[in-house]
Amino acid sequence: MVIKTLNTMWCGLMVNPKLVGNGDHINFISGNNSEAKNKVIKLLNQFGWLDKNILDIGDITGARATESLLPQINHGESLEDQSYLCKSILVFFGVGLFIIFLTRKLNLTSEA
Repeated sequence: MVIKTLNTMWCGLMVNPKLVGNGDHINFISGNNSEAKNKVIKLLNQFGWLDKNILDIGDITGARATESLLPQINHGESLEDQSYLCKSILVFFGVGLFIIFLTRKLNLTSEA
């Protein structure tokens, strides 16, 4: 079983979420096993992540949507600039998730 999280940030932020926005930002989690997700969430809580900031995006296929977030961050920018950039990316990411949700809800598929 695979639970995916912490793949949208650099290692320092993984274990210290308060480095950006005093910890008030999103961490995604995805996977097919709810019991395993709960164990990972408890571990994230130990790192300092708040439950309200851990966004469950569903099964492991949702992890594909998070793959492109990290390369978008310019590590030469200040933490405030990175926080703004992350929030902007999350808006576009949210739109993408909404499209995925609608596609699944309406049973739409693309035949390529």
